[in-house]
Amino acid sequence: MSKYYLYLLLAFFIFLNGVNYFDVEIRKTIKQQELLKYKLQKQALYEANKKEVKLLISNQEKVFVKNRKLFFAKNKKETIIFSELQEQIQKLMKKIGGKVTRLNSGIVVEKEFYKKYPISLNVEVVPEDLDDFFEKIRANNKYLFIDSIHISKDMKKNMLRLNITIIGYQLI
Repeated sequence: MSKYYLYLLLAFFIFLNGVNYFDVEIRKTIKQQELLKYKLQKQALYEANKKEVKLLISNQEKVFVKNRKLFFAKNKKETIIFSELQEQIQKLMKKIGGKVTRLNSGIVVEKEFYKKYPISLNVEVVPEDLDDFFEKIRANNKYLFIDSIHISKDMKKNMLRLNITIIGYQLI
């Protein structure tokens, strides 16, 4: 009879280990499903928000920002569009609030106007009031197409520094 209980106890422990093993695998599978669902939702949201932005050049011709690429037109006069764009963004950021400390871009103007250049403007801003700053950014969102905002604390000075990556801007 004791052998019977021993086998029964051994079978019970094997059963518990099997249940625990499959339970961990089931949890992993559920987490993977949730992560995949989150990624699909994020991708769908990105596709829904992807816009074709038109940059107007003094009511003549147009330069299109599409999928974060800038298409230059043949006319050489249009190559000044990017400096105008930088000035407009600086003015807007100053109007929104804060001091523009740095404005970097990844665009090089060349003679081959149909080359595609990525638009990635990094604007470093030191806002006075963070809540007011974000409200003003939301209000100006029809002109400003922001990819990401990174907030970092400046250790030398007691303030927050925002690094904003802009992928499109509609000139007004």
